[in-house]
Amino acid sequence: MEQHQNGNLNFSDADGEDAAINLRHLWHIVLERRWLVVTAFSVVIIFVLIYLFNATKIYQARTTIRIDRESNMLVQEYLPFQAQQEDYLQTQYKTLVSRTMIRMLLNDSDLKLDKDKYFKDSLDLIGRLAGCITVSPIRLTRLVEVKVEHPDKQVAADIANTLAENFKQENLRLRMSSALDAQEFLHDEVGSYGDDVAEAARSLQKYKRDNPGFSFDSEDDILLQSLSKTQLDLSSAQYLLISAKSLQQKVVEHLAAHKSPDEMAQLQDETIKTLKAQLALSEAILAGMKKKYGPLFPKRIEQQASVDQLQASIEREMTNRIQAIGHDVGIAEAQVQKLQAQLSEINQNLLTQKDLQIEYAVKKANYDKHLLKYQQLNNRLEDAKIQGSIKSNNIYIVDIADVPLDPFKPRMVLTLLMGIIAGLGAGFGLAFFVNYLDDSVKTQEDIEVYLKLPFLGYIPHIRSPDDVERDMVAHLEPKSDTAESFRTIRASVSLMFKPEQLRTVAIVSTIPSEGKSLVSTNLAIVHAQTGVKTLLV
Repeated sequence: MEQHQNGNLNFSDADGEDAAINLRHLWHIVLERRWLVVTAFSVVIIFVLIYLFNATKIYQARTTIRIDRESNMLVQEYLPFQAQQEDYLQTQYKTLVSRTMIRMLLNDSDLKLDKDKYFKDSLDLIGRLAGCITVSPIRLTRLVEVKVEHPDKQVAADIANTLAENFKQENLRLRMSSALDAQEFLHDEVGSYGDDVAEAARSLQKYKRDNPGFSFDSEDDILLQSLSKTQLDLSSAQYLLISAKSLQQKVVEHLAAHKSPDEMAQLQDETIKTLKAQLALSEAILAGMKKKYGPLFPKRIEQQASVDQLQASIEREMTNRIQAIGHDVGIAEAQVQKLQAQLSEINQNLLTQKDLQIEYAVKKANYDKHLLKYQQLNNRLEDAKIQGSIKSNNIYIVDIADVPLDPFKPRMVLTLLMGIIAGLGAGFGLAFFVNYLDDSVKTQEDIEVYLKLPFLGYIPHIRSPDDVERDMVAHLEPKSDTAESFRTIRASVSLMFKPEQLRTVAIVSTIPSEGKSLVSTNLAIVHAQTGVKTLLV
């Protein structure tokens, strides 16, 4: 008996796995409860049809708006409340359905939405109207669709077009207002920076007046020019001093050697050279006279006096020349000392000027900064005035909303399709749920899965009104399908046990009239037909 139970368990587990994926079993469940599926499906479809019949038809009107980049960079730069460019489009999308724009629609006398029966019963009229408007940006473009839903097709188109036009005009008004705000802001800033420029200029000029004699411009630096000139003069004076001292040294050495000054070429200036030329001529004339006249001849004596006089003049000039060389050395030394003192004074003044120029540079930079900012703001102010005078807009209506021809809601085809899907889902779900609650045994799989018992066979329905004929069908109709089914059961029972173990077979049921007598009688007949002694109790 233990072996029999183990065999049943293995058989049931294998078939349980097959049953888990047996779609045919699911289909049999649906067929078995098909009227439940049809009823649930019909109920859902009826409700869908009632909804479609009673639902208010909603029309959708669409208008397309183009939102270009914000070009008023002047306002963005100087007014801190302006949004950044990357948030600009999102800001405009939210503005389209803002309470301000919705309130403008409600206040429009042509629309008369406050008296519209579609909105008048709503406690939040603005929220109800905003719920009818959808803003849908078109991907990878600067276009945005404004969709308005309303039971009246003409009202839907009017709301869409009015909203687009109000949005366009409101944007233009805000741009003009921003330009005026920018002008006021820039005008105040220009005045403020103008005062700063004037104050910086006065401070710069006062600093120059307080430090006369100093130049603060590199193009007109008197000290640098004076320094350059003094350095050149000093170099020339030093060269002259060296030359004069060298000449003086040569003269001293020449005279110390007891040589005649006439032998020094450096002492021969133009005056001495002229006197020597005159002396040579006079000596030539005197030499000729000495050959003709005696010592007491008046012209000879006169000529001799002229020669003596020229020689004395030459000696005197030589003496003066030697003295002049010494004098030139003194003058050159004095000049060098004077220029060196001037150069030292200039260098000291330059150091002082450097200190002054540092502070001057700070004041000048402050002046230049305020002046540049003033000029920039002044230019911006002029630009703002020009922009304020030009009514430019970056929002355009690309397509106006036409009056829709067909209703947008309810969507007949889609709603019916969804109803069919929902009806089938409800029917199938209800069928499977009822089957889940039904714990009766109906199929071979139920026996093997739930009862963990082997399935012996099927007994077909016997269509005979006579109880005796039905109980004796295996004997009366041995070649029928019914008789064959009993023989199959007999074979299944015989194969389950060894012959010596099989002695008694009990036929039982849970309730009366389930076929215990029919099964036991026919099963006894098929056993007896095999020659086995059979006792039917």
